[in-house]
Amino acid sequence: MALPDISSQDIIMSQQEAHSALDYLLLGQVSLSANQLTLEDRLLAQKLTIHAIDKHYEMGFIQALFSSTAKIPRGPTAVMKSFLSKAAKHWFKHASQDELQEFIREPKLFRSVVNTIASRFRSVWMIREQTGMLIY
Repeated sequence: MALPDISSQDIIMSQQEAHSALDYLLLGQVSLSANQLTLEDRLLAQKLTIHAIDKHYEMGFIQALFSSTAKIPRGPTAVMKSFLSKAAKHWFKHASQDELQEFIREPKLFRSVVNTIASRFRSVWMIREQTGMLIY
């Protein structure tokens, strides 16, 4: 899974936002507190968030997202709204600025994308929490 190529200079997520995003995208497997997250952790959270949003568009499930009745917790919703309102649109492969605004109004992540991200990055995160090393 290729993540977007962005640098640590482009991080716009706060520690709390990154924590909420990681916890949601890794299905509750984050045991570190927000203040324990490093710059690299925040970068990973931002890359995973961008990747998740792009995958929704790529998979063509935007209509299903908007009609879904599944609700996500308040924390990730607020993170997505904050992130999308600050994010540079060139980070997204498939989303125009108008589509990002629509996503802000209806911030529901498609479950299969989240499950894929979690299955591929949970072990990366477990190693990070156990050793302090973030390698992906």
